[in-house]
Amino acid sequence: MNMFRLGAEVTTPTTNEKGFLSNKHCKHLWALGARPGLAENEAMQIIENIITCGNVVSLDPSSDPASMNDNIYMQAYYELTSYLRSLFVEYNRRFDMPSHDLINKWGWVRKISELADNPGVEEITIISFNYDIFIERLLINLGIKFNCPPFTSSENKISIIKPHGSIAFKRKNGTATKPIVKESFENLDINEIEVDFNSVAHDDAYVPLIPPAGDSNRGQAKWIQQLQKCCLERAKGLSESDLLIIGGLSYWSVDRLEIDKILVALPRSVSCKMVNPNSPPSLDMVVSALFKNYTLYTTIDSLDI
Repeated sequence: MNMFRLGAEVTTPTTNEKGFLSNKHCKHLWALGARPGLAENEAMQIIENIITCGNVVSLDPSSDPASMNDNIYMQAYYELTSYLRSLFVEYNRRFDMPSHDLINKWGWVRKISELADNPGVEEITIISFNYDIFIERLLINLGIKFNCPPFTSSENKISIIKPHGSIAFKRKNGTATKPIVKESFENLDINEIEVDFNSVAHDDAYVPLIPPAGDSNRGQAKWIQQLQKCCLERAKGLSESDLLIIGGLSYWSVDRLEIDKILVALPRSVSCKMVNPNSPPSLDMVVSALFKNYTLYTTIDSLDI
């Protein structure tokens, strides 16, 4: 929950040196008060302030990209996004793959495995707003194949879409020799990005992900729009005989419009099941209003499918 807590241990993408969150490597973030020792609420407030400014600036069609070099909030935005990718790469590095028995004790993996083996299930689409690749690594370890639309396409039953980006996304032929600049984050087309789960490392300064509290609907990057289109196409392709499962969705204010677009694209008669021990009241009410066949579960083990 505290994105800055491990800042002194995160390595930089250019030098692989520890202490990414520092005046040396993130001078604009540092100037705005970002520190490894901040309390959770203080860290989140700084992040929200930076992203709010970035969201507003992105709405200005007359913004001169060159002038962004003098804007402390925009420079802090670029530093924050690059730092977050390296932070989640560090989490990924520390994640030791458990045994198959332990993996299968996790309810979500067990349910996905059951659905994948069920001949009556034609297709499974997972839309995840997380940057990490834990679920992907677990499925790979279990030998369960999946696609990553629109980057990869095959006859695999399972597809995983990451509309907010992923640490497995990287620019084709990208390197970390360039400094953190605006061009590293925007105007990338899907065809300029590839997915690689085998060599996720701190070796690429290009950062295809949307930071928390970032409003993806304001983003100008082509890859963001193309991934959102992919999500909507999958939603519109469902029928009343299909099943919608919502798991652990926070329904934060900045994400609501994007999530609402997906929800309203679904048929009202679809069977909807939500798994969340602390379901956001607003999301619960929205889902109740949209889907007559809606059931809430507090644990994945209670999910009846």
